[in-house]
Amino acid sequence: MPSKELDLFDGSVIYVFSHNEDGAVGFIINQPSTIPFHDLVGDITEYGVSEEEAKEKTAPHLVYFGGPVNDDKGFVIHTLDKTYRSTIDKSDLRMTSSKDILIDIAKGEGPIHFMLTLGYAGWDAGQLEEEIADNVWLTVKASTDIIFKCPVSERYYRAIKLLGFDPSLLSGEAGHA
Repeated sequence: MPSKELDLFDGSVIYVFSHNEDGAVGFIINQPSTIPFHDLVGDITEYGVSEEEAKEKTAPHLVYFGGPVNDDKGFVIHTLDKTYRSTIDKSDLRMTSSKDILIDIAKGEGPIHFMLTLGYAGWDAGQLEEEIADNVWLTVKASTDIIFKCPVSERYYRAIKLLGFDPSLLSGEAGHA
């Protein structure tokens, strides 16, 4: 939700990957960083991929700021077509945090759709529910089209449009009925 105080999450679209009685984990999907994807792959010549090939295969892909928790660690959100050493399955998507997925991406053999984030957003048990009750967040069903196919600049707008209204109608003031 818009607010008077600008903070880290203002205007963020977060894909909540895991939510249970222990808390929640999500990834901001609309805040690209300035870090080149290739810089995170590192030297993978030992896997038969030249540095030039790796740069070429990774150049079109953005690295996102996924959230303030473990913001020095990479997490790849991806489609169900590939599984890796550290892959975790959740409904329509998977999350992998091991280097083997980066090697596959640099070879051009990665998942059909993927997004690399640095860090994640996390909530303790009951915290996200409390924030939703306090009108901090709007919630919609996750859309893989918005996550993978929608231009970054349109993700916030398109996510809110799933609720059936124009985001420009939102106010930073909230109340309870």
